[in-house]
Amino acid sequence: MKNFVRLALTVIFVVACMISAAVEAADDAESYLRRGNEYYLKQNFEQAIQCYTKALEIKPNDAEVYYYRGGAYKSLGKFEQAIQDLNKALEINPKFASAYCSRGIAYYELKNYKQAFQDLNKSIKLYPKERIAYHYRGDCYAQMKDYEHAIQDFDKAIELNPNVALSYNDRGLTYHNIGQYERAIQDYTKAIKLNPDDAEAYNNRGCSYGELAQYKLALKDFEKALEIDPNHRLARENRQKCLRAMGR
Repeated sequence: MKNFVRLALTVIFVVACMISAAVEAADDAESYLRRGNEYYLKQNFEQAIQCYTKALEIKPNDAEVYYYRGGAYKSLGKFEQAIQDLNKALEINPKFASAYCSRGIAYYELKNYKQAFQDLNKSIKLYPKERIAYHYRGDCYAQMKDYEHAIQDFDKAIELNPNVALSYNDRGLTYHNIGQYERAIQDYTKAIKLNPDDAEAYNNRGCSYGELAQYKLALKDFEKALEIDPNHRLARENRQKCLRAMGR
């Protein structure tokens, strides 16, 4: 009987130690994840990746950590590595809407618009309020020259968050591509109001003014774009074209 009691106590002790070790490891993984997120928010993506990697060494089946590390790789322009991590996140959790969205953006940046479109569709199906998924799906439609659906997606992105300059800018580009220059100018103006230091929006608005032969306004926008970004090649080229159109 005494031997049985000793054995039972030994088993309990061993199990307790195992549970304690598991809890401690989980705490360590969570600590690395938190630190990684802190670095991520500071845009120190290399340090963030190191922390996420440490977390995965402790918890190798954590979809959330793969998702965040994939996001850090994406922010560094390492899209293939981002996709590898997001593949893993989706293998662990096939209903991870944000992972589909993030992978879709990575595919978009690699100009794989078909795969990007498929992932963004899945993201929207799983979570219909994912603003950025609508935005990038709109960009995919625009690349495929389906401008009507592109505008619908940009409309939805703006409905979900009306304070993102890029959505107005990209919708403006779409309006410009179908010859609706006045509506394009309205969108670029809104984008500039939200982000006054966006050289791209000034250049784009200048192009739409140019199509309407409003060369003084176009020139003003091209010069503003160059003031913000002196190395903006398109703005410099467009300024020269505008000056020639004005006979100068």
